[in-house]
Formats: sequence, C-alpha cells, structure tokens
Amino acid sequence: MEQLLQWAINNTDQEQLRKDAEAIKRGELKPDPSKFDPKVIEAILGKDDATRMKEAVDCISDPKDTVENKVIALDNLEMLIEGIDNAMNLENMKLWPAIIAQLNNENAEIRKGVAWVCGTAVQNNPKAQQALLDNNGLEPLLNLLSNSAEDKEVRAKAQYAVSGLIKHFPEGLAQFQEKGGFDALADIVRNSQGKLKACS
Repeated sequence: MEQLLQWAINNTDQEQLRKDAEAIKRGELKPDPSKFDPKVIEAILGKDDATRMKEAVDCISDPKDTVENKVIALDNLEMLIEGIDNAMNLENMKLWPAIIAQLNNENAEIRKGVAWVCGTAVQNNPKAQQALLDNNGLEPLLNLLSNSAEDKEVRAKAQYAVSGLIKHFPEGLAQFQEKGGFDALADIVRNSQGKLKACS
C-alpha cells in the first residue's frame, strides 16, 4: 500500500494538485467522482458487504471449490450477517435458496456452517425469519435436527437455527408444529435420557 501511495505521489503534478486543493477549499472546484477508478477504490476500501456475501455463497455453491474454502466462506458470511441489514439482504439478493440447498451437503462441516448461518440470520430478525420460512428452510433444518445419525455439532447448529426461527414468530412456530418439530425434540430428549441411563 505504501508503494502504491508513493507511486501516486511521484506521478502527480504537485503544483496542479496544490491549485486544485486550494480551489476545492474555496468552493470553486468539486472533485469529479466519474474520474475515480472503481477498482482502485475497491483496492483501497475493500469490497462492499453485498459483494462479499455473494462471493461467499458462490463459493459454497461451487462443487469444484475445496471444503476448506467453503468453511472459510461460511465463517465470513456468518460474521457479515450478524448485522441485521445484511441478514435481511439475503432475501433481497435471492441468496437463501443457494444457502438452504447446502444443508444437504455431503460434508458435515459445511452442513454445520450453513445451519449456523441460518441461525445467526434469523436471531431477533422477523424479516429474516419470514424469508427463511418462505424459502422452505425449516424442513431441512428439522431433518438435520431429528437425524440421530447426524454429527452432534451439526445437530446443535440446526437446533440453534430452528430455535431462532420460531422464537417470537407464530407462523414459524405453527409450521414447526405442523412438520413434527415437537416430536423431533421429544425423540432427542428420549435418546439423551437413554444414553444417560446406559452410562450410569
């Protein structure tokens, strides 16, 4: 970055720059944004959140990309959607279907990361809750939650997502009940009690 700055200084007409700065101070000249190269601005400021979210979803959807890259992309996406506006933008950007599809990924790390993203997006966010429900996200989450053969960390993240989806959201709770969510929870409790008895 320092080298880029030094190059810019060395290749700028200092006298003209000084005159322009004085004219701007006096209000006689305004900077022309059309002369700014978007690629240079992106290199200096970084990509905007929407671009980073889209790239993360593209990565997890690409069958050729590595599991390691997908896990990193999911971590980045989860951090981005901690902001309520970004979580709501998942629907505006039509990203939910691609995210939900990865709940069926063959890799447990990916399923866990996607469930985590779903859970974070819907926390205290009625619009995101509605969007996840409208995009049929509840059923695959319930499948992860109720599958006793599923990785326990995946099930924990699915539980996190489901609890966030139904909390203070009557429509989500109604669908949870309709799709057998309470039965799934009862099975989890029964299985847990059975394991505890076996250990004692």
